[in-house]
Amino acid sequence: RGNVQAITRPLSLNLRFELGMKVILKLIVFFVFAFIFFSSCFGTARLTAKYLEEKNTRSVENNPSPYFWIMAFKGNDVQTIHFEELEDFKKSNRDYSFLVPKDKSEYFNQKFADNRSKPMFEFDVEQLSEDRQLIKLTSAGSTTSGKDWYEATNKEVFPKKSWVSGYGEVFPLLGIGFLGGTIPCLVFFFIYRRFIKPRLFQTNLTIL
Repeated sequence: RGNVQAITRPLSLNLRFELGMKVILKLIVFFVFAFIFFSSCFGTARLTAKYLEEKNTRSVENNPSPYFWIMAFKGNDVQTIHFEELEDFKKSNRDYSFLVPKDKSEYFNQKFADNRSKPMFEFDVEQLSEDRQLIKLTSAGSTTSGKDWYEATNKEVFPKKSWVSGYGEVFPLLGIGFLGGTIPCLVFFFIYRRFIKPRLFQTNLTIL
């Protein structure tokens, strides 16, 4: 009886170890699949969105849209106006500037973020010279989003280019992203079944 117990105990330990390894390997394979799928989905959708933005961005130097967005600053306040409202705004406002105040980009972006009403705005600014800036103003409304690029001086604006997108374009992006995540997973599954799994079988472990 003592010999039977001595033999059974190591077999039981080996079985537990084998079962534990099977679980660990299954989890590793699952997380590898998940990582490949989601990273490929996100990467494909992001690259596609960037490509479509570059493709659909158009020059507006000679013919800006009436709905081209512009920012005007007065003290600690910022106001967004459409290009078609620009001349009326200039006539009714004197103490204003189209230049983003120095070192206040973060402050005004935070003001935009705190304002939850539509459309919502965010901007980036590049200092071209002491009295001239290149501004990219991003807007997100209820049905569309867009980006408007313009150069600004203290009292003048010069539209450069514009991009507008409807939220309906999100669904094709999701489909492209899903496809971009599925294909690498199928490739990995083939490699796994053909090359990786047979080697794991050599360890007498049966997984998946």
